[in-house]
This record gives sequence, structure tokens and C-alpha cells, in this order.
Amino acid sequence: MRSRSAVFILALAISVTGCAPTDGDGSAAMTDADRASIQQQLFQMGNDWSEAYETGDLSAFDRIFADDFIYTVTDGTLYEKAAFISLAEQDPIDYDSVRVGDKGLRWYGTTAVVTGLVVSYWTEDGAVQSGARQFTNVFVERAGRWQVVVGHSSPVH
Repeated sequence: MRSRSAVFILALAISVTGCAPTDGDGSAAMTDADRASIQQQLFQMGNDWSEAYETGDLSAFDRIFADDFIYTVTDGTLYEKAAFISLAEQDPIDYDSVRVGDKGLRWYGTTAVVTGLVVSYWTEDGAVQSGARQFTNVFVERAGRWQVVVGHSSPVH
């Protein structure tokens, strides 16, 4: 199913953000070097997520998603980590390309909220298809490690 599977490609786009480290009281203690380093790390997480989904090697999801990860899809269904990974294994899509835009980031101590728009293109029955989705994902830093804890996507009409 294209609409359900489009959720997974949307999730790929989410991890291309930058977040701020904090000091002991939770206030931002970000330097330009910190920001660049964390942003690079999260960009790599996004690349790893995309590659895992495209190749069917979903082992990267275990590292990228927190154990309490939950994702809400268009119809309101909630997928916990294991169910999300299982669905990705059962319903892979071979995307021709994916474009991410309108990215936004807000951070709150060791939590970052990322929003954006992802447009996916695939070929079905010889015709190029596309779909656009708005997304929101939440990253949390725990013990020095950034992971996605919550995500949601909705189609753009």
C-alpha cells in the first residue's frame, strides 16, 4: 500500500536536523562547533535510515529509534518500534527519489522538534507517482545519544 508505506520514507527525512547540547540545568549551552557536530551526526542518522529502508536492511532502525519510539500514521494508527519495523519489512517500496524541504527545528534542552515536508516519487505500473507529506518528529538526547522518540505524518492535499 502506497499511503501506509509513504510514512516510512517520511520518517527518513526527519533525522536531517541539528540539535543543541545542554548544560546541567537544561538550558542550551550550544556553540557553533557543537551545533555543527550534532547536525552532522543527525544527518548521518537520516542517511542510515534511508539506506536501511531502501536496501531492506532495517537493523539501523534499532539504533535510530528509541525503545519507546511511537509513530502515528494518517489514519491515526500508532506504531511502536517493533511494529513500525515489522511493517517496513512487510511492505517495502522502491522509491525513485525523495525530496525534503521546509525543514524547521526547535529545541528544548535535550529535546528537538523537527518539522518539514517530504515529497516521494516512485514508479507504479509504468507511471511515475508522487506523494507529499508534512511531518513532525521528536528527537531526545539520552546518555549522550540522540534518538527519535515520537513521529507523525499527514498527507498534503
